[in-house]
Amino acid sequence: MQQFLVDTEKKFPGRLVQNDDDIISIIKQSYHITNYGSCTAAMGRPENPMAVVDAQARVYGQFYLMI
Repeated sequence: MQQFLVDTEKKFPGRLVQNDDDIISIIKQSYHITNYGSCTAAMGRPENPMAVVDAQARVYGQFYLMI
């Protein structure tokens, strides 16, 4: 495996991390919460006012947009 490695030096969090407290500090500094909204979209015929997408998941009223 060594022949395939370009660089064997550890990059993150690096040599400055010496103990558990250092690791906890790095985690706290680099941890980010990201939320993604999610929901459902009704699938149905174009004449259905509740339908948002067709049977091929194409969004009504939009060109080249599929979900």
